Amino acid sequence: MARFTHPAIVRTGASDLNSWVVEGGTDEVQPTFDGDPLFLGHYQIVGGLCHFTVEVDMDNITDFGEGQYYIKLPAPTHHAVLLSDGCLHDISGDDQYAVLGHADAGSDILKLFSIGSNGRHEVFSSTGPVGLSTADNFHIAGIYEIDHS
Repeated sequence: MARFTHPAIVRTGASDLNSWVVEGGTDEVQPTFDGDPLFLGHYQIVGGLCHFTVEVDMDNITDFGEGQYYIKLPAPTHHAVLLSDGCLHDISGDDQYAVLGHADAGSDILKLFSIGSNGRHEVFSSTGPVGLSTADNFHIAGIYEIDHS
């Protein structure tokens, strides 16, 4: 059994819920929209940690673009991170797929992936893990250490 002999370290800082304009796209041909993109993002920074959530509704996409999707985080990461708290909802197929995000140390670009049948990470694009439609949506969330440099 583990035994803790030191008191917990408590970091204080801002904890307000903030909204931000989520930027994103693909690494090739950008998607196009009929009006503003329907991206909703919230984040909180407490001490040196950032918790964020992003929801993407695809109702107003007129062209899904080509290439790997990414979003920009509210702040750059301190370390490389893999975040796995995401889900693509394929409405027409009544299926759900895992959405993962990977960011390199010092970057605010979160590249999006799904999990293939072989367990490997596969690029999340307009054609994978499933062909997207405007009825679909996805969300991703995570906690990471922000870069203080």
